[in-house]
This record gives sequence, C-alpha cells and structure tokens, in this order.
Amino acid sequence: MKEIFDVEKAIRRAWIWLLLIPVGGILGQLVGHLVAWLVGQKEEGPLTVSWWKVLLIVTPATILTVAPAYVSARMGFQIKKEEKKIGWLFILVGGLICVTFLAITILTSAGVGQ
Repeated sequence: MKEIFDVEKAIRRAWIWLLLIPVGGILGQLVGHLVAWLVGQKEEGPLTVSWWKVLLIVTPATILTVAPAYVSARMGFQIKKEEKKIGWLFILVGGLICVTFLAITILTSAGVGQ
C-alpha cells in the first residue's frame, strides 16, 4: 500500500531541519574537538596526527554538521516533485550549506589556510 505524501507536513519538517543547521554545526564542533583531544591532537595549528586519525576526527564532525542541511535539501526535492515552488528554497539553502561545509572541512583537513 502506497503512503500518501503530505506536502504541508513535509514543508514544516523541512523548515525544522533548516533551523537545526546551527545545532548540527555546534554538535559537530564539539564532537570534532572531543575526538581530536582523545587522539592527542593539540588545539592550535593544523592537524598534526596521521591521516587515519584525521579521518577519525573529521568524519563524525562533518556528518553531524552536514546532516540537517542534507535532510532539508532532500525534503526540498520531495516538495518540488509535488509542484510546490518553496521546495527550491530548501534545495538551494540546504545544498549550498552542505557544499560549503564539505569544502571547508576538506580544505582545512588538508592544511589549507592554517
């Protein structure tokens, strides 16, 4: 049995996910600093630990930071399928935030700008 898609509910949820982006960013920072501390990374300067420790630090922090924006963008695609123009808002804002955070994470992990 196919479930009926409620557009208004999806729009409310997409707004909630957009509003959760700062919360995800803060949680990502906290988890990243905690994992960095656990693997012995010093607070100042670029990442000086081995590559697998860098991945261990960056992966959970990035997932927590990007997840709300990604979910909002995905919901935007579902809303757009139902021919609601507000879906573009969630696609653009969520997508741009995802791409921006991923680019910043990759560049800083590689030592660019530090």
